[in-house]
Amino acid sequence: MLYNSSIHMNEIMTFEIHCPETGEIETTADEDRAFDLCYAMSEDETKYVCIRDTFGNIIGEYGDVMDAVDQGYM
Repeated sequence: MLYNSSIHMNEIMTFEIHCPETGEIETTADEDRAFDLCYAMSEDETKYVCIRDTFGNIIGEYGDVMDAVDQGYM
């Protein structure tokens, strides 16, 4: 059996929504919900918020990433 990077059919893709500045983290298996949560968290806190998939890749973000970098959160 050859190894590939795709998810096995019995595994669920999860999305972690993370605000590095506040430390708030939400998790969902629904990508649309992940983007809704990310936007809401960014608007509520006026902070940078990102979405990571099961593999740790950033698939979406709202807010000013450079401000988060300047403050040492990224």
